[in-house]
This record gives sequence, C-alpha cells and structure tokens, in this order.
Amino acid sequence: MSAWEGGDMEAMRLRGIGAWAGPLIVLVAMLALSACAAPAGLAVFGASTGIAMGTSVDYTLNGIAYKTFVSPMPTVRQATLSGLNRMGIKVVQDKKSGSGWTIAATAEGREIDIDLEKLTSRTTRMRVVASNGVIFKDRATEAAIIDETADSLDHRTSARS
Repeated sequence: MSAWEGGDMEAMRLRGIGAWAGPLIVLVAMLALSACAAPAGLAVFGASTGIAMGTSVDYTLNGIAYKTFVSPMPTVRQATLSGLNRMGIKVVQDKKSGSGWTIAATAEGREIDIDLEKLTSRTTRMRVVASNGVIFKDRATEAAIIDETADSLDHRTSARS
C-alpha cells in the first residue's frame, strides 16, 4: 500500500486545506472589524493635500474629510465661500446651525455639505462631505474644498501683513 492510499491521503488533503484556511480566516476577521469601525467615524489616516498653512486632511473610514483651522469661524466661513466661488461650485444654502455654520452646495451631480464648528474663539473645525450618489464620497473634491479654504485664509493673512 502506498502513501497515497488509505489514511495518509486524507491527512494530505487536510494539510492542503490548512494552507489557505488560515489566511482566509484572518482576512474575514479584518473585514469584519473594519466594517464595525466605519460607522464610528474613526479617523484612519491623514493625507497631505496642499502647501497652504501646512494643509493636511484627515478622513474617516466612511470618506468624510476634516480639518481644523486656527482662525475664527466667521473668517473660515468667508474663506470657504470664497474658495467655493473660485471653484465654480454653486452654494444652495448658507445658514447658522446649532453648533456653528452649515453650507450646502452642488457641483456636477455631487451634493456637498460643509459644517463649520467653533471649537474656541480662534479655532474652527471644518467637516466636508462630497457625495457622488447615495454611497460614494468624492475625496478629491473634499480635499480641494479644504485646500481652497486654506488658500483663502493664507491670502487674508498675508493681505493683513
């Protein structure tokens, strides 16, 4: 009787399954854990997106962009509106909200929501969501809006100097 007959054949077959089952289990666990973190809005990484004011944009797992500016909220609001205008993005709503200010805009089928939150009298947090359909977020547009806002703030600062 050869090694390929009888019980040895079954052991070899099970060893073959073990070679890919381990990595598969790890992959499934990683996907399950990342799906749990997405709704929590955990910031995963920051991507450097510009030069103005050392602009870096933080993103959540579900594609929302954030940036905190060391400028008062009215100044950040004016810089945001100026940046949207330069980009040719149409503002459809600009109103005070419970936590600060909300700006809604549209561009080529994208719905853009910008929330400005006053953290201190001299610090403002910006949240940008550019939705392209129900599920997809347009991170490039979000980053460009933040960059344009930072650029406007840079110009305001250098104009005062």
